[in-house]
Order: sequence, then structure tokens, then C-alpha cells
Amino acid sequence: MKRITIMVLILAVLAPVFAADATAIGQYQMGSQMFTFRAGPVIPLFFYFFNDNPSFVSDTHLKTGGYGSIRYQGFTNSQIAIGGELGYYFAYPRNDDLLTSVPLQFVASWIPVQGTIELPISLGLGFAYNSFAQSSYLSMFASAEIGLSWYFTDQWGITVSAGYWLIPEIYTDAKRVDTSLGNFSPIVVSVSYRN
Repeated sequence: MKRITIMVLILAVLAPVFAADATAIGQYQMGSQMFTFRAGPVIPLFFYFFNDNPSFVSDTHLKTGGYGSIRYQGFTNSQIAIGGELGYYFAYPRNDDLLTSVPLQFVASWIPVQGTIELPISLGLGFAYNSFAQSSYLSMFASAEIGLSWYFTDQWGITVSAGYWLIPEIYTDAKRVDTSLGNFSPIVVSVSYRN
């Protein structure tokens, strides 16, 4: 009986989201724009090392860090938006050094559910300038994200999203054993303005 009650409640909450008609607030068209300010914690998941004995290292020695960014996107049709994002990520390891990353990425978003409640799904690809202790390097940066947005006016909305980041650190020659993939999970709250 509990399962049936829970299912009925979930369906009652989700029914208006999927029943939104095509003339609802938030329908986009080619040329529509969205500006987004984002912030939240980033949880380090694990590192994967490509040395002689490939391995997952779940103890990253990093504490939960923080992230902030600004994103701009323009719509190419009623559901697809493309643009870019510039961010700043920081985290402290167990000593006093600071890990920072400044990702600049191309972002494509698909918004299949639109209106007052939206469901944005985004993929990003770009580069990140990373620094830790006395070293710095430029790396690839890839991200995937899904969110839930609520637009409290025609233009302004709040989004809560969860995602996955992949930051590779690739070396050749003698330092080849240090090649690794950093895996992180951001949980971000965003404020968006659309027009």
C-alpha cells in the first residue's frame, strides 16, 4: 500500500510537468538567449591512473570544493541551446595547498520539458587551466549535467543540477606514469535570465 501511495504522489507532482502545452511560458525559438550565474559544491569522486598497474584511487586527498561560473547560451531551435561557460573551481587537499581550475567550455543544452518547470540536460567540452602547489598545466575538460528549473517569472528562474566532470592530466615520456583522469561531481544552484 505504501508503494502505491508513493507512486500516486510522484505521478501527481510530475503530471503537470509533462502535460505542459506548447504555448506555455518558456517556449524558446531561434535567437532566444539565456544568461546563467552558477555556484555550488564539487565532490571529488576518484582518480584513475594509467601507469604500469592501472588503478582507481578513491581517496583523492581532496576535500569538497567550490565552483562558480557564468554561462551564456543562444537557442538554435525550440529545444537546443549552444554557448559557453567560464568557471572557477577550488579545493583544498589535506595539507594547506590549494587546487584551482579555470574551465572554459563549449556547452550544448537540450531542454525537452519547457515552461514554468524545465528539465535542462547539458554537455560541455573545453579546456581548463589547473594549478596545484608549484605546478600548473592546461588540460581537457568534459562535463555532463541534468537539472530541474523553476521559472518564478517569465524571465527569471532557479535551477538545481547535478553533474559529472572529467579532467584528464596527460603526460608523455618520463612522466607517463603520472597520467590520470580526475572525476568530480558538481551540485550547482543557478540563477538564469532568459529572453
